[in-house]
Amino acid sequence: MVNSLADARKRRDTLRGDEWSAFFEQVTGNQKANWLIQKQWGWQKKRASKVETTTTFQKLLELFASVQTMSVGASDIPICVLPPHERLNLATKILHLYSNSVDPEFIKWLGLAAPLVIVWITGFKPKGDDSRPDRGLVPLARMLFGDEIEILAIISGPAKPDMWLLLQNNTEQLAQQNGLWEAVIRLSNAIFADSPTLASRPLTRLLTLVRQRNKNTIRFPITSAITNFSEHDVDTVIHLLFSTNMAQGIFEVMCNPPGGDWSGLSMVDFQTGAEFRWTSLPRVSGVGGKRPDHVIQFDSGGGVNTLLAIESKDIPAKIPVNLGTDLIAYIEKLFKIPPITAKFPDSTWQLWQSDNLPITNINVISGGAFCWTQESDLAVYLEKCQLDMVIAIEFDSVKEVALLHLKVRLRAEFLLPKIQHLTHYFGGRLKIQVH
Repeated sequence: MVNSLADARKRRDTLRGDEWSAFFEQVTGNQKANWLIQKQWGWQKKRASKVETTTTFQKLLELFASVQTMSVGASDIPICVLPPHERLNLATKILHLYSNSVDPEFIKWLGLAAPLVIVWITGFKPKGDDSRPDRGLVPLARMLFGDEIEILAIISGPAKPDMWLLLQNNTEQLAQQNGLWEAVIRLSNAIFADSPTLASRPLTRLLTLVRQRNKNTIRFPITSAITNFSEHDVDTVIHLLFSTNMAQGIFEVMCNPPGGDWSGLSMVDFQTGAEFRWTSLPRVSGVGGKRPDHVIQFDSGGGVNTLLAIESKDIPAKIPVNLGTDLIAYIEKLFKIPPITAKFPDSTWQLWQSDNLPITNINVISGGAFCWTQESDLAVYLEKCQLDMVIAIEFDSVKEVALLHLKVRLRAEFLLPKIQHLTHYFGGRLKIQVH
């Protein structure tokens, strides 16, 4: 599969199929590293401006541009290999950049004559929260090269100050508390941190890899017919209910993952069949309001398009007060901006070159969706959250059916027969009850 995917790529940014086969024929991690070094396929760290970094880290990137590093099979992943003869060169340059701030034992280790795998980890979002995809970087490097090769994890993101304190004083406690740090601490040989939230930079740690094997019998619990339902199930019902119904004058403008994506939203002209798409949706701070989880377009007749903006949660108590006005504000402000692309019948996507808005007669209403709790919550959260509609979904995993409990204001009453009609397509597994 790897061979086929690599050979099918148009860009030369990865090894080709026969090269991947040759790479994996290397038995040890050092053999794999040396094979990559012989390929002479250079690597350079991409710079991202989304997360703040320090002046010294920027100089560290420039320093690496003068040191020979090799790509690990793909040029755009933040993992590279340093040849043995370059380690002492790198250690000297880092010592010169950071002066006496670097632990001498770390410099001594860094200067050893053996291949070194370096993993570049941003690790943390601007507010200090974990960047979860980064959890897989060190495990990926370890899976590729095995246990014998040494791995240096370089971390630059703005972790919270108490994390740096634990990294300095108690790595075991930090590994137990945080999944990202657990992956880095358990699988790296050394850590080098240069972050804007780190008071004394850089912070270095030399680690000892410890493998603990579970000697106890692993038992898996028997699955139960009774399922605990969540926000994901609410999203799935909404997606199944409103998608692929163009013939009924209904179009799914945007769908919350799983099942869709947040990269953009589309609207259609029901009369002509043309589709218009807004991509790279602005954050809330850019337009105000609250970005919905789902947006559904209805042909209301007379050229009027009604957009239902829905926020989904597992329980109603998680829906913010007065959310309805924020959902409407986000959509109304977004659709005052021309679309990015357009697709007309029997044509391909093309850039929208005009400042004119292709669809102007738009009416926006708001909705909240959650798992069924009790009937009184329908009226409470319809009013408390200033919504036009609430959808509470009652799941029955034994009978494999779901019941939509609906309560609406006058503005959304026209949706009731439309939703009632849509439930007929589910063969009795989806029913509706209006309150």
